[in-house]
Amino acid sequence: ASTAWAALALFQLARTLDSERLVQHAPNEDEARDRRLASRGALRWALVVVFAVYMVGGWLQSLHAVWGLAATLWILLPLSAWASARSTSRRSGESLASVLAWRAPRVAHVFAAILAAPAVAWAAKHVFAWQQGFLPLPREFESMALPLEIAGLGIVAQVLLLALSPAICEELFFRGAFLGGIRREMSTWKILVAQAFFFGAVHASLHRFLPTALLGALLAALTLRTRSLAPAIALHAAYNALLILGERAPLLADPRLAWLALPAAALLVFQGPVAETGTAARPVSRKV
Repeated sequence: ASTAWAALALFQLARTLDSERLVQHAPNEDEARDRRLASRGALRWALVVVFAVYMVGGWLQSLHAVWGLAATLWILLPLSAWASARSTSRRSGESLASVLAWRAPRVAHVFAAILAAPAVAWAAKHVFAWQQGFLPLPREFESMALPLEIAGLGIVAQVLLLALSPAICEELFFRGAFLGGIRREMSTWKILVAQAFFFGAVHASLHRFLPTALLGALLAALTLRTRSLAPAIALHAAYNALLILGERAPLLADPRLAWLALPAAALLVFQGPVAETGTAARPVSRKV
């Protein structure tokens, strides 16, 4: 019932945000107005997703950790991504795939993203340790393990639930629909700040906010550089997998692996982004 209510609310909000009337303007003014509307709509959707994950996702996970988390990732976030991208697509004249950056990546960019994961994990560990100096983790949190339902899963199931699923579903909304809605109207640094703030906020932890926010900004920069969602998914999945597997396989936690970031950076610098496709011709002006 909660999932059905959330879906109904999302569809109703999508209709509301799409209902603004467009008036006749000069082409440049009309295009600028549409960019502003798309950007504001995407920001509203980001707020909706943060609160929906808190309220609906939190309630579902309190009922059952595994299935609640799976429903949050595979139902709530994709529905939000589709509705937000659909709103942006109508205003910009682009296809849904173009808004979501759902295009084939360069193999070199995906490879670079995977190579960069150990350095990102190493940096996140040190940021968290530095943060402990002024925002120490409470003792009761230090001893908290994964919920029993998740801890009882096999390693493959844990990687699927905690690494691959967040990588696909969170990236689909944040670096797909959300980034696709704000990238036409905002400057690069504003995009990175917005991505950092909302991605940090959606994880609902003051102690995880800074490392997660920095990760969100990095993933946004990667998507802007490559023009494809796939490298961000690859980096996100590899990063999460390293956090899960690091204690079981010490080799994966070796800090020397962070040097792989150098060839990763070279690949990203010397391999240009993929060409943007799927952009439809923009209508002159019409009433919606």
